[in-house]
Amino acid sequence: MSVKSTVLIDGGGGNSVNIIQTGVASTNGHEADVNILGATNTVDIKQGGGVDSKVISTITGSGNTLLIRSNHQ
Repeated sequence: MSVKSTVLIDGGGGNSVNIIQTGVASTNGHEADVNILGATNTVDIKQGGGVDSKVISTITGSGNTLLIRSNHQ
């Protein structure tokens, strides 16, 4: 299993990003790409299990909340 996380934050402070990747996955593993342009945003991504998962998220603006669960308990 491979895991990969990329986080790019531009244009503001007070952002929070939490990424948890667990499990055996398959050939490609788990991947999370987060791009934030703004301030005080919250991102919580949990990927797990035996199936590959890829999350690509872009947040523009301030005060947003993004919660993603992909095969994670």
